[in-house]
Amino acid sequence: MLLGAHWLTDVLAGAGVGMWCGLIGAMLGQHLSDSRLSPKSLWPRVIAIAGALSIYVHLTQIMDHELNIPLQYASIAIILMTLVVFIKAQFIKTK
Repeated sequence: MLLGAHWLTDVLAGAGVGMWCGLIGAMLGQHLSDSRLSPKSLWPRVIAIAGALSIYVHLTQIMDHELNIPLQYASIAIILMTLVVFIKAQFIKTK
């Protein structure tokens, strides 16, 4: 909105779509067994690899405008912190 690229209705529609996606993900997550959500199962590891690839993409490509660079680095930091917690969970012994 700051640069005139989006209207307020665009931003609100994007927020609504994001909330619906989150709700659908939460509902689908209730149907998964705990063993599939374990950090040592396959799918969380695939997602972690995708996170590492997204960090690479963020570091090698610059977004369309200079004002987005802080957002780009903030998203790298969030993904990196999540990966650190995930890697730490790989070394915790489960019962």
